[in-house]
Amino acid sequence: MLGASAADARPNDVKKDGGMTDAAVARALDFGVTVILDPPHDGPLRLLETAEACGFAAGWVFDSPVISEEPYPLLALAAARTSRLRLGLCALETYGREIVPEFAGAGSAA
Repeated sequence: MLGASAADARPNDVKKDGGMTDAAVARALDFGVTVILDPPHDGPLRLLETAEACGFAAGWVFDSPVISEEPYPLLALAAARTSRLRLGLCALETYGREIVPEFAGAGSAA
């Protein structure tokens, strides 16, 4: 709904001056939380679970092989412990790692 206009709004969402009500603006914004992978992983996982319980829409994980661990195992654990939180990487760093071995076992059950 970002970028929505009065024409896209619900009938009660439009003010007399044509602007959007606070409720309409609140529905248009999604908030997320970003975690960094510092062991033990229970801390970031609890943060993502709490964010979901508080109504946050997204959970982002830093991906930096220089300052933290690989993010993919944490994303898998977070997906198992949350139900509606959208999960993703802040940025995918490709330097310092070999992409093929990284994803070679992605489809297998280990």
